[in-house]
Amino acid sequence: MRPSTAPLVLASTAGGGAVWLWWHIDARSDSHSWVHYVWPLLVLLAVIGIAWALVALSKTLAIAQQALREAESARSHLQAAMEQLPGHGIFSLFDAQDRLVVVSPGYKDLYPLTAALIRPGVAFAELLRHAVSSGEVLEAKGREEQWIQERLQHHQNPGGPVMMALPGDRWVLIDERRLADGSIAGLRTDVTENVRRERALAQARSEAERAQAQLYEALEAVPIGLELFDEQDRLVYFNKRMAEWRPHFSLAEARGKTYAELVRMSLKFGEPAEAIGREEEWLAERLQRRRRNFVPETRPYPDGRWVQVHECATGSGLYVCVRLDVTAEVRQRASLEAARQSAQKARELLVDSIDALPIGIEVFDVDDRLVLHNRYLRHLYKHIDMVGDQDGQTFGSMLNTSLRLGTIKAAIGREAEWRADRLAKRGTHGISPLVQESTDGRWINIYETRTPQGYIVSARMEITDMVRQRQALEHANARLAELSSTDGLTGIANRRRFDEMLEAEWKRCMRHNEPLALIMVDIDHFKRYNDHYGHVAGDECLRQVAQILQSCIRRAGELVARYGGEEFVLLLPSTDLMFARQMARRAIEQLHTAALQHANSPTAPQVTLSMGIASAMPDPSFTAEALIEAADSALYRAKNHGRNRVELANLFGSVPMSQPMPL
Repeated sequence: MRPSTAPLVLASTAGGGAVWLWWHIDARSDSHSWVHYVWPLLVLLAVIGIAWALVALSKTLAIAQQALREAESARSHLQAAMEQLPGHGIFSLFDAQDRLVVVSPGYKDLYPLTAALIRPGVAFAELLRHAVSSGEVLEAKGREEQWIQERLQHHQNPGGPVMMALPGDRWVLIDERRLADGSIAGLRTDVTENVRRERALAQARSEAERAQAQLYEALEAVPIGLELFDEQDRLVYFNKRMAEWRPHFSLAEARGKTYAELVRMSLKFGEPAEAIGREEEWLAERLQRRRRNFVPETRPYPDGRWVQVHECATGSGLYVCVRLDVTAEVRQRASLEAARQSAQKARELLVDSIDALPIGIEVFDVDDRLVLHNRYLRHLYKHIDMVGDQDGQTFGSMLNTSLRLGTIKAAIGREAEWRADRLAKRGTHGISPLVQESTDGRWINIYETRTPQGYIVSARMEITDMVRQRQALEHANARLAELSSTDGLTGIANRRRFDEMLEAEWKRCMRHNEPLALIMVDIDHFKRYNDHYGHVAGDECLRQVAQILQSCIRRAGELVARYGGEEFVLLLPSTDLMFARQMARRAIEQLHTAALQHANSPTAPQVTLSMGIASAMPDPSFTAEALIEAADSALYRAKNHGRNRVELANLFGSVPMSQPMPL
């Protein structure tokens, strides 16, 4: 609405005409009389024009005031709208001259050292320079002016969002757009949490990759052959040591092939020798006993080596094969047997004969005096050379020399006691050798036998390599046993371990006439949980539930195991039904405290459990499987009765009794 300027023009014209006429009349007194009639008319016309102009001016002022009120209202609405933006969204608007028009309150929180300058009318460049000089822009340090110019260029010509680092490890994403009128609208989003999560994720991924690399490095370094097959019996991995025993193909060529295919590849090169001429028959026999025979086997190789093979299946269906080179052990056993046979046949052989044997030989007469020893014995006991020829010396005096020199590790600090025990058992190690460790780290098998004539013949063999190999093998077997009894996802016992413990505890409770309880646990609506949160979150849920259940057990013999899928089982020896019920309630209370969210559950907004409890006095009339079936039936009733509850089943003989316990 725009007021008319006609009244102002008319009033100005009339007023001007009246003034001009008055001046002329006053200047010329002889004016005509008709002027006296026109003068009042002109004055009246001027007054009317002025009045009209005043009215129009009043309307113009009213319109202007209304426009100011509307502008202020629009500004207030814009400010209110910006204050309602999400906490991480901060809006700013600069006009075509790049001066601040309006900004969200959170803008000052991003730049607290520049907050005093943030007000309408301030230039963007001024704010930018102050923020840089105050140290609020970390990436600008050391190249301030260059960075300012680059930032101004991007601000004037926005080309997409940019990330900016702020002090205190804060991060903000800046997205600017130039509007049609030349102004620039900007939205700053605090993405600190996203950046930190991405950084933590990258670090976790790096650590996982480093751990995997270390694992493979360790597997490559161990002095045993190791190969791993998946559930379909396809090769997944074998280490460098294993590659030495299979030189005909590389890991890249073999990966993904089945065990049968790999054996056929080896058969083409004549390995193993025992299969030549009956390859398919031998392969069928090998495959038949492969998955059932977990007893270590010692096999010869064409190059003369002997390999001890250990095979076992993991709880997840993988198949692990460990191959250990026991050539030295086999050869040592052969040498020992040959030496013993030679000793039995030639008690009176000359020193030159027994010197050829790779074992230490010594013979003592009925008075326990040394009458014969070979050269290898001096190699085993170098301190003999330090005291001269020992022939004619008693075994006791020789023993005193070894104790005085401290060559026997087990005797240090208890020499007298050890000496008495050694002499008491003198000559009794004919079949089971005395294993003796020297202080220089060597291990020696000592065989001592009394002949019918009362002589004592002693054979001593160094078994240092054998002992170390056996220790390494025992360690590897212990590690494999641990892996085969642990659930890979949750870290608790697996089904195999549960079956072993159930059988053992059933027999023990039967012997001691004590009750045995089982709690079968199922996570309610776990499929819905996976569908809603994804399988990664589902795996984490299983781990958390497993740890909660694990934290509930207190006594020795109690066990928490993953039974399968989302099912768990608690084995509680010496436990009646009521105590098992208390255990179940404790687990449910701890799960409730953990408050694991389950938005897709029709039962409750958080993860809940259904449990079936059974307790029985083990009796020869029924088996442990009856206890499992009773607990499983109780769990089935709990799920059918609405879930998030416990059902009890007590076994007296073979008759189950149930009692629901809503939670």
